[in-house]
Amino acid sequence: MYAGKKVILVGAFNPSGVFGLNGKLPWHSSSDLKHFKRVTEGSSMIMGRKTAQSLPGILPGREHVVITSNQVFDLKGMIMTYSFSEALENCSRDTICIIGGGSVWRQALDSQVVDEARVTVIDVHVPLEQDPEVFRANWADHKLCLAQPVEPEFLEVNLGGAVREVKHEFMYYTRRT
Repeated sequence: MYAGKKVILVGAFNPSGVFGLNGKLPWHSSSDLKHFKRVTEGSSMIMGRKTAQSLPGILPGREHVVITSNQVFDLKGMIMTYSFSEALENCSRDTICIIGGGSVWRQALDSQVVDEARVTVIDVHVPLEQDPEVFRANWADHKLCLAQPVEPEFLEVNLGGAVREVKHEFMYYTRRT
């Protein structure tokens, strides 16, 4: 809880922690995108500059709060901030979703404000020699534990034009009290 607001870390990773490649998601999973929409709708979303630039535009029904070190950087319709604490202060909604990238997720976990983590693990191999963006967290170190058993689902993923079914695990972690 941060100032009476619920803080949720939201992300999708492969089992090795890969979440991005060349500024984009390394896969396209409509099931995960629908999950992301359900979790983030109506919230303030905190994100880094690269994550903000990767969005197709302003996502309806959500407040966009961007952390950047570039004082002249601006994205129309988004609130620009220059630190994680300033981003938190600028969120006007009751739910705050931390949507990435890796350094923003790390700051959120290290500051101990995360109440929940909604993480999708998508079983897709991304070769590490392609220099993907990777994020790994030991959720227990941050007082987060799995809230319920996970039933893997096999759902369609588009991998550069090739569509196939791969395992998705929609993980839900909550803060231990």
